[in-house]
Amino acid sequence: MDNQNTFGENIAQFNAELGAFSIDLPKNYMILHPYSGEQKELISEMSSIFIRNFSTICIIAS
Repeated sequence: MDNQNTFGENIAQFNAELGAFSIDLPKNYMILHPYSGEQKELISEMSSIFIRNFSTICIIAS
């Protein structure tokens, strides 16, 4: 059986991994990161819905 992820699953996994990303920036600089903020669960849910819908549209169109 083939265990490869779909395009949408790969995007969702990438977005989830962004929450663990950190970098040292110069003073007074910051990165706006929706996957690690107060509403990360909501952002994650919304992007997952979009990815599922977009992937479905791409499959139907091809």
